[in-house]
Amino acid sequence: MVDLSRHLEKAEEAARKKNFPFAIQLYHQILGLRPDYEEARRGLHQTLDRYASYRKVQPFLAYLSSLGPRISAFFSRLGKNPAGEARAWDKVLKVDPRNQRALEALGDALERAGFLRSAQVVFEDLAGLRRDDPGPWKRIGVLRRRLGDLEGALEAYEKALEADPRDQEALRARKNLSAEGALERTRFAQAASSRELIKDKEKAQELERSQRVVRTREDLVEDLEALEKKLAQTPDAPALLLRKAEVLRKLGRPREALDLLEQLRSRGEGGLAALRLLGELRIQEKEEALKEARKGGAGEEAMERAREELEETRLQVARDLVQANPTDLGLKFRLGEALLSRGLLDEAVAEFQQAVKDPRFKTEAQVRLARAFRRKGLVDLALSQYSKALESLGPSGEKSREVLYEMGVLLEEKGDLQGAREKFARIYEEDITFKDVSERLERLSKA
Repeated sequence: MVDLSRHLEKAEEAARKKNFPFAIQLYHQILGLRPDYEEARRGLHQTLDRYASYRKVQPFLAYLSSLGPRISAFFSRLGKNPAGEARAWDKVLKVDPRNQRALEALGDALERAGFLRSAQVVFEDLAGLRRDDPGPWKRIGVLRRRLGDLEGALEAYEKALEADPRDQEALRARKNLSAEGALERTRFAQAASSRELIKDKEKAQELERSQRVVRTREDLVEDLEALEKKLAQTPDAPALLLRKAEVLRKLGRPREALDLLEQLRSRGEGGLAALRLLGELRIQEKEEALKEARKGGAGEEAMERAREELEETRLQVARDLVQANPTDLGLKFRLGEALLSRGLLDEAVAEFQQAVKDPRFKTEAQVRLARAFRRKGLVDLALSQYSKALESLGPSGEKSREVLYEMGVLLEEKGDLQGAREKFARIYEEDITFKDVSERLERLSKA
């Protein structure tokens, strides 16, 4: 099995040293093992973009060079193999990284394959190239909604409306999401009737406003003014301060929102919701710092420092959330991922061993336990966890093929060629185009 975090570090280092072909190769290897690895996908596209700045290729020559992968993408689509289609479009972008049609086709294929986080990264790149087109942001809104990120989906539709304020699809989606968020906040769905929630005229007006499209700047300003009036009477009310922080964030005033949330945290108030929002804003702040360093042409040392601060912040946010709610196994799973990406294997194993008790995260935790054990050199334990994951996943499917592939690679490294052949053969029977399984099986058959 490939050590993903070490490969990611190597890819980032190669990109920093401007060894772009090697970096791109490493990113493709990582995504071959974990197609929905958001960080690797983002790193790949950033490297491709930088490489394009150094290497100018005429459009016609780029098209000729990518003709083979384009044909492969066409037949993969006909064969309803979106994962294979995505791999083909990745090869096209390797030659022509700023090709908007190829980017859109890649994002579409990744979405159909179920790799939603990777698809989101691709459409974000496309949105950067099509600043007046609401289309990419609408696709991002759909993806974030499917990932359960309502706030992120709303922000995506707001950006779509910045590109085209009259886009009816974005307006409807924003309205529906706003209403959905309002229902969650007010527990409207659990009430016997809406009138049970309306005790007086002021509350009725507030509920009506919350169920309208409240994400325009004017509505947010109005919401902020109403909160300010209430806070004048009860200045330390945690719920009001949290809501104010949420509104400030949407108004593009993250520093003020952070200050409020830090106050809540110092007083031990606001609960997990405030801590989550604080974590999101802290990570966003570090991401913006990294973007600014990249845009400003900062030196490699400054870029590395910004990346390191971002990763440390992500890890610290995950730790804080688990500390605040130690019984939430979903938070433990996410902490395990952050620890694993930082190479803190023993701590990661401990978190995944807890997360595996939750049926929602059981299979994914088993896969990550296997990867952690592999990196620790505990091959038999890794194979055991992979086998348990396969029992849950079943004999077929994209995820099962991923696990079988990693098992096959691990068995081959161990020297168990017969076992490796068996795993690769199971994949081959189902999907001959899966990664390099054909080449591996052919090589092992000759061994």
